[in-house]
Amino acid sequence: MHARGARASARHDAVSSPGVTAVLILLALLFSKFVYLASLGSYYTFYLISRFGLTVQSAQIHLFVFLGASRPHDRRRTRRDRIGRRQ
Repeated sequence: MHARGARASARHDAVSSPGVTAVLILLALLFSKFVYLASLGSYYTFYLISRFGLTVQSAQIHLFVFLGASRPHDRRRTRRDRIGRRQ
């Protein structure tokens, strides 16, 4: 009976470790980022349609250009993180 309690206690300690907590927080942030980007894309498309009278296809092309313009910044940041700052 005591061995079963020790295993349950060890399992509880592994789940409540700081590493698991950090990974769960990072996963939550990553999920919220993708939800934010999806809602921004949807809002931007409907904004262009209502504000400027664009067709759906034209609004989607504008959204593609907008998201594509933000991509080089992400690549530069990733490369800078991998290589480090230049002195």
